Amino acid sequence: MIKTATVSLALLGAAVGTWTAKTSTTRPRDLPLDCPPAINPFREGIAASGIVEAASTNIDVASHEQGVVTEVFVAVNDRVRKGDPLFRLDTRHVEAELERAQAAVELRKRELVRLLTRPHEEDVAPLRVEVQCILPQLAKVRDDLKRFAKLHKRGAVTDAEVLQKKWSVEEWHARLEQAKARLARALCGAWREEVSVAEQELQLARAEAQVIQSRLERLTIRSPIDGMVLKHYVQSGEYTSGNSGPVMVLGDISVLHLRVQVDEDDAASLQSGAPAIAIVTANGRRQFELRMLRIEPLSIPKTQLTRANTELVDTRVVEVVFELETGANLYPGQIVDTYIETAPNTSTDPTDAVAQSEQRGIRSTPSAWPPRRGIRE
Repeated sequence: MIKTATVSLALLGAAVGTWTAKTSTTRPRDLPLDCPPAINPFREGIAASGIVEAASTNIDVASHEQGVVTEVFVAVNDRVRKGDPLFRLDTRHVEAELERAQAAVELRKRELVRLLTRPHEEDVAPLRVEVQCILPQLAKVRDDLKRFAKLHKRGAVTDAEVLQKKWSVEEWHARLEQAKARLARALCGAWREEVSVAEQELQLARAEAQVIQSRLERLTIRSPIDGMVLKHYVQSGEYTSGNSGPVMVLGDISVLHLRVQVDEDDAASLQSGAPAIAIVTANGRRQFELRMLRIEPLSIPKTQLTRANTELVDTRVVEVVFELETGANLYPGQIVDTYIETAPNTSTDPTDAVAQSEQRGIRSTPSAWPPRRGIRE
């Protein structure tokens, strides 16, 4: 009974399967593409990815010094002129240093003026009084010496007392000469070398004040170009430093450029002034005419533009800069497909290549083409 039922079900399943296979001939509905496929419009051309940038390139603006941002003068989409302030860091500590440096400059100025206006009557008068005070004392000790000399002849004083009076006369005479020298020094005015030293100290103080003044000006970051604020990453009250990355991004977007990275294997086919087209497939297929500006000859490592899994980033590329046509509704940083026309290769026969090399004066042996693999000559 069970065996009969199993066989019957198997036959029924085979019949249903056969009927289903014969009747299911409906073709699945063709779904439309989200966007048309990218096709190289040139018969011979290079396909690459390009990134839109400002005519001045995208300029990353950073602060010269670290500190807290106290004021932000611009916002995104604001147009700025060269030299306009963008933002300002805290300036209080630098302003205090500048006041101290300016006070030092004034001090050096006054010292130099004091040297150049010598002699001062206030300095000379006490020296003259000092000389006048020493003269009576010198006359007194000289009289004492004469009197002691007469008494010494009579035997009233000893030799030691007379000698002491001589020393006293010499002492007061030395004091008089010292006072006269100080008076003469004051009357001569400033020494030339003293004036030179004072002038150098004043120049040094001014230089230090200029350094601090330049630091104060550097705390106000200004626009290096005429352009537009494309992005800014800092607000008033936030801390920033020169190593924390760009604070703002500026660019002149009156004209847009397209920076295309051409693989090093295709770089040999590039020609200066070659026609090129940029195609944007999003929201319809739009084409833009390109005008080649320059081919930058330095080969650099490829940067990841499209983030596709199949994109090679371990190779090197040559960058080509194009100018987009006026009215291209694109934004800096946008990635577009780029196609560059190259000269067609009219000869693909290896024997023709050998003939061309011989015409240029390069001889080749019969064994040079095709190469014999596995045979060492």
